[in-house]
Amino acid sequence: MSKLALLGGQKTIVRDANSPKKGGNPESFEDAFARYVDAKYALPVSSGQTALNAALAAAGVGPGDEVIVVSFTWLASVSCVLHNNAIPIFVDIDDETFTMDPKDVKRKITERTKVILPVDIYGHPAPVVELKQIAEKNNLVLVEDAAQATGAQINGEMVGSVAHITTFSFAGKPLSSSSGGVLTTNSQEFYERAALAGQHPSMLSQIVTTPELRKYVATGGYGDNHRPDGHALTLAYENLKTMDENTDARIENANFLTSELSKIPGITPPYVKPEVRHVYHMYTCLYDENHFGVPRDKFVAALNAEG
Repeated sequence: MSKLALLGGQKTIVRDANSPKKGGNPESFEDAFARYVDAKYALPVSSGQTALNAALAAAGVGPGDEVIVVSFTWLASVSCVLHNNAIPIFVDIDDETFTMDPKDVKRKITERTKVILPVDIYGHPAPVVELKQIAEKNNLVLVEDAAQATGAQINGEMVGSVAHITTFSFAGKPLSSSSGGVLTTNSQEFYERAALAGQHPSMLSQIVTTPELRKYVATGGYGDNHRPDGHALTLAYENLKTMDENTDARIENANFLTSELSKIPGITPPYVKPEVRHVYHMYTCLYDENHFGVPRDKFVAALNAEG
């Protein structure tokens, strides 16, 4: 029998400095994703929902605070407000992009407003630059729900590097995996506070350096569990390698559809603002019932019947 490592023998398990890190990858997923979107920090979590929960916690949202949300969205970008015991305040959408209307945002800001939370619906970025200006003018935090918009751009900048905090989802999304999500930010404070919202003490001890926040590390932060599945991160990491290639192909297909559907009166293809890169998580058209004289639901049923 070989000598025990405790008594000076060789270790049974030896890890060298070049061995793979989290998820079996040569670099951590969070490092790869932060580099991809050009953000300083990326925090992997279990879903897009928990990414939003953590983002609002990082922004200091609590009981009685108001969060401005968009009225046309998936439920996660509203339920995260309730999760943090705050009040969702709904604003209207732009009738071309279906994203948050900045003019209505200005009308809805009150002394209790803490966060503006736009959604990049279908993969078209919300007017994040304008909304960020509104947020900063009113001492608010802009949290962008980019669950459907990984790889999208605004004025050549990647979604994930523009808003104060951006959240992403992987399940069935442009960057696809079996589950999981990620939060990005350029603020160390937001990063550490987001981690406290749902990471294990072993992870928090590596992330949280601010003295006033370190006291929460040993108890597991705020008590929620946002930790991601390692296999899901491995799959997301692998799909990140072909992200741009797949996105370019999807955009090419969408452009073909737009060119052909534009020839049909009564069908309006998706509008794309000139300064954005729309990644087409979903390709959505407007259907004019009056033009065709057929109810929309009947039209959809007919399309499904055709396969």
